[in-house]
Amino acid sequence: MGSAVETLCGQAYRANKHEMLGVYMQRAIIVLVVTGIPLTVAYIFCEPILLLLGEPPELASVAAVFVYGLIPQIFGYAVNFPYRSFCRRRVWWCQALTYETDFRIRVECWKRILESINTQNLSMKF
Repeated sequence: MGSAVETLCGQAYRANKHEMLGVYMQRAIIVLVVTGIPLTVAYIFCEPILLLLGEPPELASVAAVFVYGLIPQIFGYAVNFPYRSFCRRRVWWCQALTYETDFRIRVECWKRILESINTQNLSMKF
């Protein structure tokens, strides 16, 4: 969906239908957030799913910790990517702002992942 927004926004901008940029952005955000809900449910139950697929319990536990840290990223990108596509066609400073937001989301997600791993003192032998 994110790539489609990029294409649609580019076409609307070149066709001078600037009002459609906002419509495409809003629709994309709604679709991506709604799509993120079942994906979040799958992420929440990733440990039992991995165990059911025959993965070792230690690996399933570590993978679950990692995936739990990715849940906020689903919704962050659901809003950020369409907004970035919209702004890329509008003003140069909006593009800089969206890259900064993207960077902050990534840093925050990785901080939470590393904190949760350090909290559990997980050590695995590979």
